[in-house]
Amino acid sequence: MLCALLVAIEGAASWVLLVRDLALKRQYVAERRYTTYDPELGWINVANVYIRDMYGPGVWLRTNRQRFRNDKDFDKAVPAGKQRVIVSGDSFAFGFGVDNDHTWCQRLASLDPKLEVVNMGQGGYGFDQAYLWYKRDGVALNHHAHVMAFISEDFDRMQSDTFVGYGKPVLDVDHDSLVVRNVPVPHAPYSVRFPALRLDDLRNLRIVDLLGRLQHALWPARSQRASFSTTWSDAKMDEVLHRILEDLKHLNAAHASTLVLVHLPRRVEIPSERLPPSVEKVVKLARDLGIPVIDLAGDFHALSPEEIDGMFIKEGQVDYLGAAGHLNERGNAFVANIVHAQLAKLLSSSPASIQ
Repeated sequence: MLCALLVAIEGAASWVLLVRDLALKRQYVAERRYTTYDPELGWINVANVYIRDMYGPGVWLRTNRQRFRNDKDFDKAVPAGKQRVIVSGDSFAFGFGVDNDHTWCQRLASLDPKLEVVNMGQGGYGFDQAYLWYKRDGVALNHHAHVMAFISEDFDRMQSDTFVGYGKPVLDVDHDSLVVRNVPVPHAPYSVRFPALRLDDLRNLRIVDLLGRLQHALWPARSQRASFSTTWSDAKMDEVLHRILEDLKHLNAAHASTLVLVHLPRRVEIPSERLPPSVEKVVKLARDLGIPVIDLAGDFHALSPEEIDGMFIKEGQVDYLGAAGHLNERGNAFVANIVHAQLAKLLSSSPASIQ
């Protein structure tokens, strides 16, 4: 009887600790407040959203009718006297943690009245999803330049059919053609409206640990298969990335647009003088294809440690999963100034006007 009581207490304690950890971590996905399920992309912005205090008091977010993070809608034709730039990417392009006016995308337009900037960034997107969204909805707009902004983590996301538990498409190569798998993306995970729950959290439960040990004892081969790595081989990553970049170059050429890649270093990577292997890979592939790359790693390295710290959101400043490490207002302004200077040179040599 006493043993049974102790077992019950132990089991209840593990559940209490799990709930406590989730509450303390405040692991809520910010994107759940303004996105909806998309069968081709996994998730996408809701149209015409306005959240006044999205990231804190007065730190607002707005989307337009086309689901972009912009205050206005865009016609297919570029307005007379304007140069339109479409920016694709993840939460660093979207402007996680700052209001619409202080994203580096919008600051590009503030720096140059001739620029009209379409913000197609989306939190949690991999390089694959950013590409697929541009191909589906971005090419419908005429534009002079297409900026594919990325961080190193975007290439890890490409290798999985989920992100923090939510389903996403996966790109693959079949018979020399780029194909999209896991579509329509399973809807069920997006329907769950609980705090983001990581596998590591569940492993803290005694019952999960017990079941795992039992499975390993009874079916060791199956246990090994269940813990497989989703890391792609270098050859597969090269092939998929090469075909994405080739298609992006072709799509932009068809629109008389200049394709530009922009690497945004993560805060944890800045102390290193060497680029992450995935970034080195995509930069090399892009340059081999004649695609210009704006790499901001060197610009951040040139700053003092104090200046670097002042560019990023710190732990506890914004209460969402993964908020720390995103660019703050100062960081977005820093990126905008550098990208603007480089983009201006590229646009000056591109076709004068498109309609």
